[in-house]
Amino acid sequence: MFGRGIDNSITTGKDTRCEVTGGYQVPFSTQYPFVKSTPDFTQDEIGHIRYLRTALGSAAVARPTIDLQNGFNAVAHAAGVVGPGEFFDAFVDEISFLLGGFFIEDVDVTA
Repeated sequence: MFGRGIDNSITTGKDTRCEVTGGYQVPFSTQYPFVKSTPDFTQDEIGHIRYLRTALGSAAVARPTIDLQNGFNAVAHAAGVVGPGEFFDAFVDEISFLLGGFFIEDVDVTA
């Protein structure tokens, strides 16, 4: 949403902090009423990360290698959002970003 990664202060822990690839700032251009809550969604997800890291305490690991572009695409394929040979880009517009947010929420719940 903001065009930058999670603050390094909440990505420390055991092992080496790795890189995040993929993703770019989402061009929010429409006036859908539900899009106005997107910054709240982003902060909510950061809150989940803080909570889990606190719960893990000294067992928390540093940020793993993350590939946002291919990760979102793989989840979209698994969910049947896109078909074989199609590509899902969660950063192309606000609707795709929100759909990608639902994917993240489902991954959070399984954690």
